Amino acid sequence: MSSRRVLHCIPGLAAGGAERQLGMLTHQLPRYGWEVHVASLRGGVFEEELAPSTIVHRIPCRGERDPRIPFRLAALIGRLRPLLVQTWLTLMDIHGGLAALSRHMTWIATERNSALAYQVRLTNLARALLLPHADALVANSRGGLEIWKRFGARQVQRIIPNAIGIRDCAGAALPAGIDVDDEVPLIVSAGRLSPEKGLRALLRAIAEVRREVPAVAVICGEGPMLDELQATARALSLNGAVIFAGHVKDVAALLRRADVYVSISRVEGSPNAVLEALACGTPLVVSDIPAHRELLDETTARLVAGDDAAAVAAAIVDCLRDREAARSRAAEALRRTALWPPEVVAGEYDALYRQLLAAKETG
Repeated sequence: MSSRRVLHCIPGLAAGGAERQLGMLTHQLPRYGWEVHVASLRGGVFEEELAPSTIVHRIPCRGERDPRIPFRLAALIGRLRPLLVQTWLTLMDIHGGLAALSRHMTWIATERNSALAYQVRLTNLARALLLPHADALVANSRGGLEIWKRFGARQVQRIIPNAIGIRDCAGAALPAGIDVDDEVPLIVSAGRLSPEKGLRALLRAIAEVRREVPAVAVICGEGPMLDELQATARALSLNGAVIFAGHVKDVAALLRRADVYVSISRVEGSPNAVLEALACGTPLVVSDIPAHRELLDETTARLVAGDDAAAVAAAIVDCLRDREAARSRAAEALRRTALWPPEVVAGEYDALYRQLLAAKETG
């Protein structure tokens, strides 16, 4: 039996920022001597991107709120006997947190948002009650940590930024299924297709952009709004002008080809896709929210009201017409931003794990 076993609990492995981060982490933690196990309720595209050494445990359930989930996770913990349990996202902060507490396990919770963006509902209230009992809380942004400072939680709290694993893909072909002429201005957006990402406003903005510039947009990601967004694109006569690409594994090649990257989310934590675009030197148009302000300002990006389609369109057109200024802002953004490679982020987690275990031994 391994004495260096960690269990990560996440609701699923579909396309998303937390799932991407966990995927990168599974490749790096074994270098520090950790045997990585992942418990999830369902699979997804990121299951293929977990390290081959990762052991995945599928928790049977009848929906995400099945009351048997914490008991089944507790049973898994009893069989595996990991040194630590780390939970990701609201549902597993609840299910996995309850299981870890019931087994008196060292528990690390994660905060992926930068503000109290959660609606007042039972799951979020339950999470707010549980997380102060975690041994540690890891946020990926300053704003995320502020949430729990306001709650008065007293556990170990640490900011560990999102890892950015961008490979050099200069001159690489666009991902399969995406065919955009080199002469056509390209707008890219990536992320979960969900309401908080502002994608309806983005489609309206793209329709306005095309009245002035014959641009094409590629929207990467999966999520519950796909059918609605495709219908909106058709209603706006954007047929052929917007490509819904689904999960794109090699997004860096697309970002390097893009003339502008757009993120007009209402809420974010540490935005993975924005960081990836920044690392690729792609000009940015982003919503003026705290998570983006933590990384960018008017000298490094165009910041706009994300729900104002006209303002978003104007910022995109400005980037497409004044390419030199847009690229200059992008270069300044890259110069001023500290990007964390996956091996460094894994080292931060390893140091936290060791700190918690040492405290447990001496306590």
